[in-house]
Amino acid sequence: PADGLVALDLQGLVRELRPGELVRPRPLASGPLVLRADMTTMSEEDARGGALVLADLVARDRQELVVKHGERGGLHVRRHDGRIKLRTIPIVPDRVRVDRTGAGDAFICGWMVGRLSCPKADPWDMRALHLASLLAALTVERTPIDRSAIRQRLAELAQPLP
Repeated sequence: PADGLVALDLQGLVRELRPGELVRPRPLASGPLVLRADMTTMSEEDARGGALVLADLVARDRQELVVKHGERGGLHVRRHDGRIKLRTIPIVPDRVRVDRTGAGDAFICGWMVGRLSCPKADPWDMRALHLASLLAALTVERTPIDRSAIRQRLAELAQPLP
């Protein structure tokens, strides 16, 4: 439906795959999918082939973009009332790094779940992005993700630092 929430990760659009060859970056071109996406993610690596300027990736009001920077956090970009707003996304530090594979996928899933859990919440609310960062950290640690693991990790994060 026209009012459905569409999330898009740009990774598959900015990489060229050919059997037997290394993956090559390619520039991102705007198209109907990019223009329709409400929530878009990309990593800093996705810009290697040449990316559109931020204004083109958030071309209409209420579009959002997260540029993921791994252990350095990320950047959240949102267009609102015709203006582009930026803010940083802090990381949830991993306790032990086992494997980074899937952390970006866990991030976008967490962001979507967080947004869908409170559909009337202001997208500028950081809770969905914090959930996304938490799920990415659990994925890197290879912690099985369920409500118990999320609650336990949230409790740990709420403890004051020594």
